[in-house]
Amino acid sequence: MSKLVIDLQKGIATGERYPYFASDVVKNAAAIADASRKNGMPVFLVHVAPSPDGRDALHPRTSLI
Repeated sequence: MSKLVIDLQKGIATGERYPYFASDVVKNAAAIADASRKNGMPVFLVHVAPSPDGRDALHPRTSLI
């Protein structure tokens, strides 16, 4: 068994939006990853990286106004 953590990086896991606040999600994912590692389970972290030309870059909403 292993744990896979996807897209919990700056620019993606930001903002405080109901019902799942980013700070809580990141904190809980970190606790799960720590517990998994302590029990000998591998943890895989997946990060988004745009292509060199940036055409496929994500443009997350940074403001609701």
